[in-house]
Amino acid sequence: WVDGEKLSQSTADDVADLVNLGVVTYLTQLLDTGFFHADPHPGNMLRAPDGRLVILDFGLMTQVTDDQRYGMIEAIAHLIHRDYERIGDDFVNLDFIPPGTDVKPIVPALARVFDAALAGGGAKGINFNDLAADLAEITFSFPFRIPPYFALVIRAIGVLEGIALVGDPQFAIVDEAYPYISRRLLTDRSPRSKAALRYMVYGEKKRFDVDRVIDMLQAFERFAAVKKLASGTFVPAEPKSLEVDAERATGLVRLEGDAPIVRRSVEPEPDADVARDALEFFFGADGEVFRDFLLEELAASLDAGARSVARPPGLALATPRVRTFLAKLS
Repeated sequence: WVDGEKLSQSTADDVADLVNLGVVTYLTQLLDTGFFHADPHPGNMLRAPDGRLVILDFGLMTQVTDDQRYGMIEAIAHLIHRDYERIGDDFVNLDFIPPGTDVKPIVPALARVFDAALAGGGAKGINFNDLAADLAEITFSFPFRIPPYFALVIRAIGVLEGIALVGDPQFAIVDEAYPYISRRLLTDRSPRSKAALRYMVYGEKKRFDVDRVIDMLQAFERFAAVKKLASGTFVPAEPKSLEVDAERATGLVRLEGDAPIVRRSVEPEPDADVARDALEFFFGADGEVFRDFLLEELAASLDAGARSVARPPGLALATPRVRTFLAKLS
């Protein structure tokens, strides 16, 4: 027996944080373990008296294959860059489109659906219930179907989104999911995940996106705070906002001047703690993927700098994009 109140009816100050934790919990099931609780209706999610998140009733579960899990990560990277041709191929891998189907006629329809979904402020403005309904419309005109596992995923996401929107009308599920996605891309050693990280940072134009990397590192910091909340070791600091350049709107990180944000206890930790956590990540086992990725970029930049001619004496060999990145990272 577990005591608690329905998360959707709780008036506690930490409900928004518990919803955020719920998002990470379900993404971990969906993209890490592949064994997914598919019935998270409001009666199955409680807030315990000690502030823990309680999930009940594991009677309805679904399994997600490795190929589907990596396919979703790849699709997210392609969606962020609005690379709809690759999303057409992603949908084949995710069982939306039968193998062997010519996806070219379907791509314009997918582009219209996702352009409409992204129109309200980028990826963070997506309403997944509306998106699922628009995708269902495509099934009437093309060989396109909503696979059973994804219908359950959409249902779970819709429930979490509905609970959160009661207390925060500006809640965006993608905004809350981005810390987990960043952590996954920055730490997963599989070849497909590394390729997705490279695409996320470089995009189709193959240009190193400094701001994207900074966004991902800041999101990773948020994930670390949520993880501490789950373990009970997180001690909230005085609220302060991250310094984010208002001129670079990626559509994934909530920027100053966007919609108002309700108070959340999962805020960045004091600078000393953040620095310690960052160093532990960078030099620890989890930082191996990011270290290798950064060193490859530095090596390529230094090689390009060494090939330049007529360089004034004493000028650093790193290219401007790397110097900018290192300056922002510091």
